[in-house]
Amino acid sequence: RWIALVLVAAGVSCVTVSRLAADNTKTKADVSVIPGVLAMLTAAATSGLAASYFEKVLKGSKTSMWARQLQLATCSIAIALAGLMMGKDWQHVRRHGFFNGYTMVTWMVITVNAVGGILVALALKLADAIVKNFSASIAIVLT
Repeated sequence: RWIALVLVAAGVSCVTVSRLAADNTKTKADVSVIPGVLAMLTAAATSGLAASYFEKVLKGSKTSMWARQLQLATCSIAIALAGLMMGKDWQHVRRHGFFNGYTMVTWMVITVNAVGGILVALALKLADAIVKNFSASIAIVLT
């Protein structure tokens, strides 16, 4: 499994670096690759740990996947609301409502993200974190 994860990370890194090399609009003095690579490694490490833990939770308990998704959504909503209340937009939301300005495109993006979350949970429940990471890497390469 470790070899597979290293290969996935190396493959995605190669694709990302090749895309940077193909983009000749900025000079090397304008672009620093180090912060991007560090951000990518941090994101990959935290994502991998979260996926492994979530896989353990999904496969190690009798609670259904739907109940787990609801628990995760409840925590996410609480964190998002706390951030909204501490931010500058809270007064605007209180005056105009939370869904003010939502368009059909906004609702489509929300739907795609929700379906994607369910698909990730199904992939983790039915397969494992390695399969999920490979599918995410393939999506990155294809897009």
